[in-house]
Amino acid sequence: GSAGWIRLVEKSKAKKGKHRYQLAYNGNHPPATCFVTVAHELAHLFLGHLGDDPGRRVPDKRSTLHELREVEAEMVAYLVAMRNGIKPKSESYLSNYKGALKDLNLYGVMRAANAVETALGISAHHLWIEKGPI
Repeated sequence: GSAGWIRLVEKSKAKKGKHRYQLAYNGNHPPATCFVTVAHELAHLFLGHLGDDPGRRVPDKRSTLHELREVEAEMVAYLVAMRNGIKPKSESYLSNYKGALKDLNLYGVMRAANAVETALGISAHHLWIEKGPI
């Protein structure tokens, strides 16, 4: 019944190394839903919800309340989807967490959205190099 999940698999032994993660999504969903799910799960990583990752410059934010973690991750997924031509169904998901909006860290959300796009190879920087100026 889950759309997806992400978990820490192995911490880097190097002080500034990148940790390894495992991510899964429900392949029975339409491609657009899978894309939004992957963005949401990666957002948890880049927002620090899985703990710190020095190699990715991710702080430890595991103490963030569950409701706020879900709002932050879904806001990142929404931004990544919209910037890539996909209309997510984030409004209905976010309606379950209205109370958490007051503590939202917009800088952290934007930073995580950029990190997700970079990880997926769809950041403006990568596209500019790949396709050249428009």
